[in-house]
Amino acid sequence: MGVRGPAPKPDVIKKLEGNPGKRPLNDKDPFKMSYGETPKPPKKLMKDAKKAWERMAPMLAANGLLTPMTIDYFAEVCQWYARYTVVERKVMEDGDQGIYKTQSSESGYMSQHPLIMQMNQYYDKWEKGIKEFGMTPMSWSRYMSIAGGNQSDADEEDPLEKLLGG
Repeated sequence: MGVRGPAPKPDVIKKLEGNPGKRPLNDKDPFKMSYGETPKPPKKLMKDAKKAWERMAPMLAANGLLTPMTIDYFAEVCQWYARYTVVERKVMEDGDQGIYKTQSSESGYMSQHPLIMQMNQYYDKWEKGIKEFGMTPMSWSRYMSIAGGNQSDADEEDPLEKLLGG
């Protein structure tokens, strides 16, 4: 039998949520080892993967989600994105007259072009990865308060809010 219940959340995520359970935070949380600044992308990354890294890694590092434990996983997420873009460019080059047409086998069975299937697989793997790092609107709503909702304790102590009379 598998592990029951929801996966435990790192302290970083609990803090973004305002620690709604008010339970003590883990002193040995591996996310406390997060990089203070954005680390350089690994050399193995494809060109488009490096662009994705440069676009997304600063946000993850600033929020404590890019750590020595997660850096390789995030690099792979960027690689899946790059693989997706390579295949997508090929699909766009061939256009309506090529890649978008269905193909028939010798038996007459119609199927989707293999590049479309490959592109969808790469996209699915990339999408799963960005969800794990909380980089989709739906995953944001799981980790952060929505405007107009309950504010965290951190928001109440904001000196700017006090100054503005909030």
